[in-house]
Amino acid sequence: MINNLDEFKNQFEEIISSSKNIYIIGHKNPDFDSIGSAIGIFKLCKILGKKSSIIVDEDSLTLQPGVKLLMDSMK
Repeated sequence: MINNLDEFKNQFEEIISSSKNIYIIGHKNPDFDSIGSAIGIFKLCKILGKKSSIIVDEDSLTLQPGVKLLMDSMK
């Protein structure tokens, strides 16, 4: 199991490092899990020196004001 996780981590870092444009997209009607995961990937990209963008449908955020507040704090 550890070897698989290490392999995944290495491949994931390699994909990010070799990418020119990184767009992070969650699921429809994002909840805190979706946005939290997106922010984690966003921060990982930053650590690896890559610019990334989180893409969300802002209309769907009206149902979840806490998620909108969190996304606004990332700008």
